[in-house]
Formats: sequence, C-alpha cells, structure tokens
Amino acid sequence: MGVRKQALGVAGGAGLFTGGVAIGRLLRLDNQRGDYRRAWEDHDLATLAWLEHLAGAADASEAGHAADAPSTPAPSGSAEATAASPRTRPYTIISLGDSATQGIGASRVQESYVARLASAIGVALDREVALLNLSLSGATTESVVLTQLPQLRGLDLEARGIVPDLFTLNIGGNDVMLADLSEEAFAAHVETITSALPAGSLVGNISSFGILRTETRAAEMSRILGEVAASHGHHVVDLRALSQEFSVAKYTFGYHAADLFHPNSAAYADWAQRFADQWTSANDLPPVLVAEAPEWQMRSGRVAQSAS
Repeated sequence: MGVRKQALGVAGGAGLFTGGVAIGRLLRLDNQRGDYRRAWEDHDLATLAWLEHLAGAADASEAGHAADAPSTPAPSGSAEATAASPRTRPYTIISLGDSATQGIGASRVQESYVARLASAIGVALDREVALLNLSLSGATTESVVLTQLPQLRGLDLEARGIVPDLFTLNIGGNDVMLADLSEEAFAAHVETITSALPAGSLVGNISSFGILRTETRAAEMSRILGEVAASHGHHVVDLRALSQEFSVAKYTFGYHAADLFHPNSAAYADWAQRFADQWTSANDLPPVLVAEAPEWQMRSGRVAQSAS
C-alpha cells in the first residue's frame, strides 16, 4: 500500500472512530432523558416522604410540649428540639423547567445546575436543603402551565406541612424552536407562570442561540421573559449575558454537550453560580462558591444507572 493510501486509510479509520465516538455520546445523551427523569422522580418521592416525616415529627413535638409545658424543655440538639424548630427544618427548593433543569448534557445528574445550586445554598446557610425538581425534558412554557403548575398544586405541600423557601424556573429554550408559537402567546404563558410563583423566585432568561438563525427570536423571547418575571417581583438570572461572554467557538464546542444544544457540566456549574449569586445578593448573604460546595447527595436509588 502506498503512502497516500496508507494516509487515507488512517484518516478514514480516524474518521470512523471519531464518528463512532460522537454517535456514542449522542446516544448516551438521548438516554439521559429517561435516566435523569427516573432519578429525579425517585428523588422527589423520597424527599416528599422525608419532609412529611419531619413535619409530622414537628407537629408531634409541638403537641407534646404544649401538653407538658411545665416539664423541662428538650435539650438543644435533641431529635425533639430539632423537629420543633422552624430554623432547623430543611430549606426547601422547588424547581420548574425543561431539560436544562433536569440536567441533560451534564455528565451526571448531580452536576445539573439545580443540584449544584442546592448544595451551594446548603453551604451558605449551614443547613440541610430539600430539593423537589418538577421539570420535564422537552418542556415549553405551555408545558409548565398545563402540567408543572397543576402538579405543584396537586402535591398540596401546605397540607403535608411542607413550606417551600425558594422557587426556581428555567424555561423558554424550546419555545424559541416552535415556529408556530407567537411571541404574544409566549408572553401570555410567561405571565401565567410567573404570576403563580411567589415573589422573589429565581427565573433564568434564555441563553444565546449563537450563530443560529433563531438567535434574534431567542433574544426577543429572553427580553419578554425577563421583563414579565421582573414585573412580578422575581429575580432574573441573566444566563443570556453569561452565554455571550464567550467566543463563538468556545461557546459552541466548549460550553455544550454532544448535541451542541444542551449545556455540559462546566456550563451548568456556571449557571449554578449565576443563580447562587442572585440568591445571595437578594438575601444579603456573602457570596458562595459553587465549585467549592460538596457534591449534591440525591435521595434516589437510581443515580448510579443515570451516570453517562
């Protein structure tokens, strides 16, 4: 075989290998949709059970203290004292959104931005954090209105004795891709969602679509989302500005997963830092470094099977 044929053979083999690696990464990314969803569902069920147990223990402790008021109070740090103290209950986060909130594109589900944010908040408060992730891959603003908000109401957290402390929302990326969705309809959906959330929620706007033709539409929808959210007293996390800090090459290939659409683990770490910065600023707390927070410990037995 001549040198040229050998070179062509090597190049062809390298191309096949590279193509095979790329296809493998895309397949793993596609599998994440089911794997991450099941991991979050398992986690959410376990978290609800845990929070209900704590609420029940707190109610029982308060009833016992009321009945035995003259008796000696439970020592600080005891199970009874911990259950009865509102300060020591878990700080509870409810997250709504699409595949980015699920963490699709991250190497592991624990590297999603909501998991990293929860860990950082735990460090900032020196307190246990509970996270309920009601997001869904492929969700649009219509999905949040039709499924996630009703699901949230159906959980009837108040009746369970569960008190949410923070809501996060990241939505809109899939809406940009819906050519038949008008900006007016998008704005109406955003109005419905943001008016249903308590003031002070963290709402991410829409990242840049880079060199795609939909970038102009993404910019306008991001503006609408931010303005409507702010009008309801929410804190807008400027993911769009973050995504525009990079060169086109770095943003496209260094900031995304294999499909060049979903963020990767490094990108989600940056997202979590932006959310954390907005949260600490809103609460007059010192900044917390997401990168230094420990890995989020999910309450799910399905985490291992979700690893890429």
